Amino acid sequence: MTRSRDLANFADSTEFTAADNTKLDGIEASATADQTNAEIKTAVQAGADIALGGNPTTTTQSAGNNTTRLATTAFTQAAITALVDSSPASLNTLNELAAALGDDANFSTTVTNSIATKLPLAGGAMTGAITTNSTFDGRDVAADGVLATNALPKSGGTMTGTLGVSTAANNYVTVTATNNNTRAGYLSSSKKSDGTVVKTWIRSEEGGIGSIFTETNHNLGFATNNAAPQMTLSTSGNLGIGTTAPESEMHLTKSTSGGRGGTLTIENSNSSVLNNEVQIALLTDSGASVGGTANARIKAINTNAGNGAADITFTTWNGSAEGERLRITSGGNVGINTAAPAATLHIKTGTNENFRMSSDSSVRIQAMNDAGDTINTMKIGGSPLIFLGSGGTERMRIDSSGNLSLMTDGADLKLYYTEPRTFITNSGASVTIKQIDNNASNAFIDYSSWTNSSLMRIMNTGEIKVHHTGTLMTVLNPAQFQIKASNLKNGMKVEVSNTNYVCYGSNTSVAANYYFAYMSNSSNAQIGSIYCTTSSVAYNTSSDYRLKENVDYTWDATTRLKQLKPARFNFIVDDTNTLVDGFLAHEAQAVVPECATGTHNEVDNDGNAVMQGIDQSKLVPLLVKTIQELEARITALEA
Repeated sequence: MTRSRDLANFADSTEFTAADNTKLDGIEASATADQTNAEIKTAVQAGADIALGGNPTTTTQSAGNNTTRLATTAFTQAAITALVDSSPASLNTLNELAAALGDDANFSTTVTNSIATKLPLAGGAMTGAITTNSTFDGRDVAADGVLATNALPKSGGTMTGTLGVSTAANNYVTVTATNNNTRAGYLSSSKKSDGTVVKTWIRSEEGGIGSIFTETNHNLGFATNNAAPQMTLSTSGNLGIGTTAPESEMHLTKSTSGGRGGTLTIENSNSSVLNNEVQIALLTDSGASVGGTANARIKAINTNAGNGAADITFTTWNGSAEGERLRITSGGNVGINTAAPAATLHIKTGTNENFRMSSDSSVRIQAMNDAGDTINTMKIGGSPLIFLGSGGTERMRIDSSGNLSLMTDGADLKLYYTEPRTFITNSGASVTIKQIDNNASNAFIDYSSWTNSSLMRIMNTGEIKVHHTGTLMTVLNPAQFQIKASNLKNGMKVEVSNTNYVCYGSNTSVAANYYFAYMSNSSNAQIGSIYCTTSSVAYNTSSDYRLKENVDYTWDATTRLKQLKPARFNFIVDDTNTLVDGFLAHEAQAVVPECATGTHNEVDNDGNAVMQGIDQSKLVPLLVKTIQELEARITALEA
């Protein structure tokens, strides 16, 4: 191994001096074998005072390195630059800093002693006189003449100028009372007109209560924006808002022209909770309380958490319990003694007396429309009880005896009861409806004239008798509907707009012919009748030639007649199965349409059968015409 090769592998490669080379030569000469780099490094490190010539270099350590490694010029310059940082050029050396401190080696002690002679920022007592040849807080003290004799003493006094307090944060004036004096301090001012002094006190009361009050019978006002008092507490204890002369304990006023005046607002801001409420509690004795039992309350209760709908309730104390007496719902219903009024006015009570009105003369209950017109009126005042229609016209009255009178178009329709009869009378038409006899077996209702002549009677058996009260005939007696026509020809007249009416009647004293039944159409033209004579009855249908047109006498009856299907049958309802002769309605209807009513296999909306009927008299023209045709044929054959 040569020295040049070993030095090439030396980690801390440097340029050695002649003395170093001599030492290295000595080391190499004494070497007994090839030595490693580590062995050579150890031998070098063991040598003392190794001097490096030329411009040897090494690795620059990171800032803040505090080991025994070599510090390069770059490392040293970086440390000095960090120490100086951004100091101005006149203070970036130690000499410049020392000069700035007055080259005072005890600078800290000097500064401490100097501060000790100054007045603290928090204030304190000055031990000497304060003099100035300039201004003090912007004021020329000498020019103003504010000498010590003009200053406000610590013991107090009257200031002739304005006291100003800075509006900066946490600035305030503190007035401290001593010797248990509850009046902590007061402010006083003079009226501009007469110079009267008004003292306004700010003081603390016993029990930790702070108060503001005036002396010498003066009101206490509160205002904003340097305006006249907007709220006034009078000497009598009345509080006025919007007025300086409150007339009651709480007086709100606001001058408007058709708008909202003084308003008292009571709010529960959490309106989304069902049954939230605000209230006014009325306490009339010392035992009542807002949180306990009040003598009366007015509440607004949230009944819908979604839209804020609310009811208003009124509660009172009845001597044993506080309870709701009246409620106005969000929908406008008013309930008295009920929390769920089901109508515009709903009164509920457990006694017989539900509603009472009183007056020195008469009381009126009126129904009016939105325009203010009176529709109906009930007039209550002594006797009778009167009901008035529009325009004040009397329509009904109930007198002290309980008789009911209905007034219509000048005629009095009266309902009254006299044992054992109940009467409904109409004085204009002289007609009376009355119940005769309260006995169930004898009672009937009689419709009679004012002279007590019976016009119609409804019996307790359900019979209806017209113009008679006895028995008309023995056959089919009693009849459900009986008419006695007296000397009238026409015993009954029935005017109907549809069919399916059946009548039964008799008259034992007919002196001439008469119509028992008379049927007409919508034009009042006769279409049929039941006509009675002294010996017979005729069942007529309209047949006058003046009602007909397109009259034809030449048509083939025999062919159509042969299409009819006469049959024998019995009716299902007949348990005896008795055979009868006749036709099936729909079969005869196919040949002579007018002989049958209804439609074949017809049913109603519920699926029930609607039965057909047949008028066999309508087949007579066909039979007569067929006989005439056969007679003509027979005559022709006989000839």
